[in-house]
Parts: sequence; C-alpha cells; structure tokens
Amino acid sequence: MRGKTRSLFRGIPAVIIMALILLGFAILFVLLLPLMLILTIHDGIHSAKFKKQYDVFLQQNDGAEFFCYTNRQNSEHFVQTHVLPSLDPTINVIHLVDRNPITHYEQAFISHMLLNIRQVGFPNIMKVSNNAVLDISLHNELYSTTNQNKDPDTFVECLRRNLDTLRASHASKGV
Repeated sequence: MRGKTRSLFRGIPAVIIMALILLGFAILFVLLLPLMLILTIHDGIHSAKFKKQYDVFLQQNDGAEFFCYTNRQNSEHFVQTHVLPSLDPTINVIHLVDRNPITHYEQAFISHMLLNIRQVGFPNIMKVSNNAVLDISLHNELYSTTNQNKDPDTFVECLRRNLDTLRASHASKGV
C-alpha cells in the first residue's frame, strides 16, 4: 500500500498536493457555511424563546418556595424521614435524582433554575422573587447534623431560619 501511494503522487510537487488539500477544505467549508449559519440562527431563536418562557414561569411563580434535595445515600433517608414531614405544604419539593429533577413543574424550567443557583450544594432552598431566584444552600448544615449525630430538629430549625431569611429578602424587594 505504501509503495502504491508513493507511485500515485510521484512526480507531483508537495506544494501542489497541499494546495489541493487546502482547496478541498475550503470548498467543504463554503458548502457547510450555510448549514452552520442556519443552525446558529435556529439556536439563537430557540434560546430567546426559552428565555421568554422562563421569564413567564418566574412571573407566574413569584413568591413560590422550593426545597431541593438529592438522592445521595447519606442524606436522602434523613431528608425524607425528618425534613419533608416538617415542611410547610406550600413549599414545592424537588427531588433531584442523578441530574433529573422530579417535580410537577416543567422540568426544563426547574433544570435551568437549578443550573443557575448561586449557592451550590444540596439540599438547597429557593424562592422566586421579582423574576429572580434567591437560594440558600443547606449542604454544610445537613452534613454537620448527620455526621455529628445531632438532633434532626437542629437541621429543621436551621431550615426554618433560612426560609425566614429568604422570605425577608423577598419582602424587602417590595413584593
């Protein structure tokens, strides 16, 4: 095979071979350029449409509170046993299984909300306020409680205090 390749290009200067290869790539680029432009425009339109829908979601749910927890083995049982029963029924629970939020809300909106939280770590409490999502991570508090075998009510009380903080932030914004 190697000998045939050499004989095929024998007598053709390397500069001409490189020029033909570059010309081929240029033609391919010119042919694919319209497709790339169409895809870029489509993505921009889709992104703008999603942003408008997400803004409507935030407006419709202004004041809504969320509690999000994961399916990590060392915290899921604690949350389900001690925290969820004590939550105010108006708080929307999001169970994050792997990377999929389990909730009755539109999954795309909740996923976007979770991707943009400021305080990373779960469990996390969130409140929609004036087209924005305020959040507080309770990760350290939860693992401090479970690792040090503290009374579960310690964490529940911490959760309530942080919810009060979110509510006060919401109220101070004139809502």
